[in-house]
Amino acid sequence: RIVGYSRAIVFDQPGTTRDVLTADTACDGWPVRLSDTAGIRSDAGDVEAAGIERAWDRLRRADVRLLLFDTSRPPVDDDFELFRSWPTAIVVAHKYDLPDAWVDRVPSAALRVSSLTGHGMDELIRVLVQRIVPCVPSPGTPLPVSQRQIDLLLDARHTAVRGGVDAALAVLRRLFEM
Repeated sequence: RIVGYSRAIVFDQPGTTRDVLTADTACDGWPVRLSDTAGIRSDAGDVEAAGIERAWDRLRRADVRLLLFDTSRPPVDDDFELFRSWPTAIVVAHKYDLPDAWVDRVPSAALRVSSLTGHGMDELIRVLVQRIVPCVPSPGTPLPVSQRQIDLLLDARHTAVRGGVDAALAVLRRLFEM
């Protein structure tokens, strides 16, 4: 729903997502790469467990974490373990359009959304953008927008810290090469 088109094959049975699906989009003008992973649960078979390991890896490397829970199904212990594991994550109570099987067990800060109806999506995007860009830079401030630019800036910083100012300037000049 966030990317504006159907990116994944969805099914109402848990365990159908195995690989990490990514989509690049913009939220309020900011570039965002979203990753949809396998649901994390302890009673998975071998193939699903491999997908869950990929999900854990992606969670560890993410700049911002969204934990999405299907509140039309009763919660399980794995759900609460995720809350404990990622206390700063944005918690998304999904399927707001269906009867709520979680009742009062949804965390108070959870955002209630429905991919089907679009309910709560504007608020989710607002919260996501605030996490990605907590302080909006002044107009005209240059920002790196590609991994190449980020890598070159980090390389220049490390080089400068080690005392190689001239070498750092050479790295920065590479920002303008195509």
